[in-house]
Amino acid sequence: SAIANNGIPYPGLGIGYGDGIIDNERYGMKKFVYYNGSAAFNGDGPPSSALDHYNYLRGRWKNGGAQMVWGGNGNSSSSGGTVLADLIFPGNSDPLFWSTKGVNASPSNWSEFNEGNPVGDRRFLQSAGPFTLEPGAVNDLTVGVVWARAISGDNWASVEKLKVADDKAQALFDNCFKITEGPDAPAITFQELDKEIILYLTNPKVSNNFNESYNQKNPFIAIPDTLDGVYYPNDAAKDTLKFYKFQGYQIYQVKNGLVTVSELGNPNLSRLAAQVDLEDGVTTLINHLYSEEYEVNVPFLMVEGEDKGIKHSFRFQNDLFATGDIRLVNHKTYYYMAIAYGFNEYKHFDPNDPLKLDGQRLPYIGSRKLAGGQGIRSFSAIPHNPAPENGGTIANSSYGDMPQITRLEGQGNGGNDLELTAESETSIVAGNFMDYPVYKSGKGPIQVKVIDPLRVLEGEYKVQFKDTITGGSLGDAFWTLIPPASLPFPLNQPIDADQLINVENEQLILDHGLSITIKQVINPGINKEAGSGLIGSSIEYGDSTLTWLGGYQDIEGEKDGNWIRSGEADFNGAATSVFNDILPGNYKDPEQDFENLINGTWAPYGLVSYYVLASNGATTMQDAVGHSGQFSGASVKTAKLENLASVDIVFTSNKSQWSRAMVLESRNDAVLAEGGAGHIELRNAPSVDKNGRTAADGGYNSSEGDLVSTTGMGWFPGYAINVETGERLNIAFAEDSWLAGENGKDMMWNPTDKEVAGVNDELMMGGKHYVYVFNKTTTGSPIYPIYDNSAIAHGIMSGSNIGKMKLFRDACIWAGIPMLNEGRSLFETTAKVKLRVDKPYENFTTASTVNAGLPYYGFDMTGMEVDTGNTSAMDSVLALINVVPNPYYAYSEYETGQLDNRIKITNLPEECTISIYNIGGTLMRRFQKADPKTSLDWDLKNHVDVPVASGVYLIHVMVPNIGERTLKWYGVMKPTDLNGF
Repeated sequence: SAIANNGIPYPGLGIGYGDGIIDNERYGMKKFVYYNGSAAFNGDGPPSSALDHYNYLRGRWKNGGAQMVWGGNGNSSSSGGTVLADLIFPGNSDPLFWSTKGVNASPSNWSEFNEGNPVGDRRFLQSAGPFTLEPGAVNDLTVGVVWARAISGDNWASVEKLKVADDKAQALFDNCFKITEGPDAPAITFQELDKEIILYLTNPKVSNNFNESYNQKNPFIAIPDTLDGVYYPNDAAKDTLKFYKFQGYQIYQVKNGLVTVSELGNPNLSRLAAQVDLEDGVTTLINHLYSEEYEVNVPFLMVEGEDKGIKHSFRFQNDLFATGDIRLVNHKTYYYMAIAYGFNEYKHFDPNDPLKLDGQRLPYIGSRKLAGGQGIRSFSAIPHNPAPENGGTIANSSYGDMPQITRLEGQGNGGNDLELTAESETSIVAGNFMDYPVYKSGKGPIQVKVIDPLRVLEGEYKVQFKDTITGGSLGDAFWTLIPPASLPFPLNQPIDADQLINVENEQLILDHGLSITIKQVINPGINKEAGSGLIGSSIEYGDSTLTWLGGYQDIEGEKDGNWIRSGEADFNGAATSVFNDILPGNYKDPEQDFENLINGTWAPYGLVSYYVLASNGATTMQDAVGHSGQFSGASVKTAKLENLASVDIVFTSNKSQWSRAMVLESRNDAVLAEGGAGHIELRNAPSVDKNGRTAADGGYNSSEGDLVSTTGMGWFPGYAINVETGERLNIAFAEDSWLAGENGKDMMWNPTDKEVAGVNDELMMGGKHYVYVFNKTTTGSPIYPIYDNSAIAHGIMSGSNIGKMKLFRDACIWAGIPMLNEGRSLFETTAKVKLRVDKPYENFTTASTVNAGLPYYGFDMTGMEVDTGNTSAMDSVLALINVVPNPYYAYSEYETGQLDNRIKITNLPEECTISIYNIGGTLMRRFQKADPKTSLDWDLKNHVDVPVASGVYLIHVMVPNIGERTLKWYGVMKPTDLNGF
């Protein structure tokens, strides 16, 4: 508006911008003068006439003499000064001599303190002008008067404080008195349920934080030309560091509706109920406020962030102010207040580091108002049983319930822990691939959650990713929710995401009672400082009491048992040491995120041990898991963690689900290996059928034993599945043919429980039945497929060394050393190894062509929808109608003050008649209820507003077309309490 009005922010402001008068906008304070309460010299003293006042306004002594001058006491006859001064005693605040119109004067630092003027009763005046006020005209003058007082130091200390206050006032004026606003506080709405409250946060379009887009410049931040070694050549570059951006929310339960935002730090009045913030590494924020009393920066903890992403729905079941039973009480009023906060840390402030004293002392900025300018206030909610609502209501879901998700197109998990349904798993094993796998509730690739059980609608929904910003990259994609077409308008209309998927955001779909959270992630192994993309690992048993599957646990040090090379170990400083973690100088997993998968029994293939081939043909270690060949572990060292996928590896006695697999030699010494087979090469032994028989054995099943090849092939007792893509994967296992006593020479996966043996504790590892999982590849040559009975892999392993190295480097993603647990038997129950890592949403083609391979998901809310107008629910409502408290002993939690008497009749339907009788049958009060509220307050007065007496009363509730209920209530009335009035 200032631009539109020729520089005038608003008419009548009086600052002179755009009025055509040169320098009028800088008129400001023209004179600053003084006099003494008791005249100390000629012309001094209080003004007693209009002319005296006018002379002081003009900067002259009251007798109309000469103008005040620079130096001494400002009086030329006393000080001998000759340079006229408009502003007296400026100290060192006027280095350019604005007061003398640019005339250099002495002393340059002119103050009463330096001059040693006699003590007196000083009276100061400031004036602006002269200016002409035409008849009927109006001029607005803005006058600023600052004040400050030091609490220590000499008589000059307060003047120094005053100058600081003046700088602050001037900065405010220069910024049109506009201070930096924090993000507007969010709007709060509720769903009130049985002993619980669901709270929702939203930001209306008028909010400065709509869609969490708060981005506010603080003009008072002073950025030096060089900050932390970075040069900022101009104001535009410096301004980029002056912005506060949205960071998170804080939700408080407050004691009552009178609590203000300034009292949120008082634990007697407010308790933090929830906190959420962006997942960006910003957690604890501390503001350092300068204390005038102690003259130091005092730290104040503003927030301890969870760093888990933004949520907008919250379930509260406990009263933070309660003692004893802390569960929320139905029909009691609870109060909540929420604020948003922003963050800026152009440089970290550390009071103990001299190099960081110029850092950001105020990284946190909180809300000062609601959207639209209203003051921040609390909002109230009353939990209650919703059954009486809408003619009888049955909620078939609860807050947090999640439907099963079906993948229609695309792939990825968005950082979620995936778990297939049993039906989908069976289908994948049978067909090697499933176009539309279904994931268990709460274990899908996107998060769809019930947030309002009373608004859930039935039908099939779709979530469709759209990539319209950067083609081929889903980091900046967004999504659209497509509701069931059978729903009425506008509920059947598509709903677009508020945020791109590169920001974790719980989007509320309130009209459908749902929220959707989708966040893009990056491949594992890339962000080494933030978990490397590991989600988790576990073993699941069909019978949790039969924990038969164990494994050889990784150990540390220069030992063969150190088979997982996760970390930053660099033994003896030798970069070529075979025991070093991978890769020295650029370690793959420096934080050891993958070190302890299932107690250190499984690992990414790119982190396993390998041996180095010496010039004489000897190797440097006896027991390596990685394929080394002639390339000294190149397949391990060059394998990328980003190629990992989330898999299930299932061990089962069900032979119909077993996988045809390569059997590899894990004996490192070819001289001792059967047939002279090399380490992690195909076993030089006849292939076997599912019963371990060879062609030379009776009962041999050639269709099983000859499948793919008559040598080097066996059967893995189970299968592996890529849970992101719905593909069955190839799998291989090894055994040490020298360790026949540990089942290492029978081409079967049947480890023992023996870890070491002999006087030298030679590693047995249960026979070294290593397991390898191979993913499908889409680049390179050859392309490695999904499960094909390991046919292509066997062909590669029968060929060149370079081909073998590439197979393991490009396709092998997981390796493990599973063993039998002591005292157990193999396959006592099904065992499922789950290995989970972040996988980004990506294009993946299925039989569906709706979304061109971009991620596309479905879910069905049928069976979870709310049921309203249910007459059977209304029949049961009669039994729920109650009166509380009962008995009443002169007090209830619902009363708001000492003159308030109140009880509640609860769980009432929308329409009913409540009649209250005394024990003699006299009608005391009658209410005709016709509103959605499920409770009614009785103020313990009769129909003529007279308090009822103590005693027994009958409360009769008549519900049209349903029935009636009569309650007996006993109350002891309290005398009127006038204390405090």
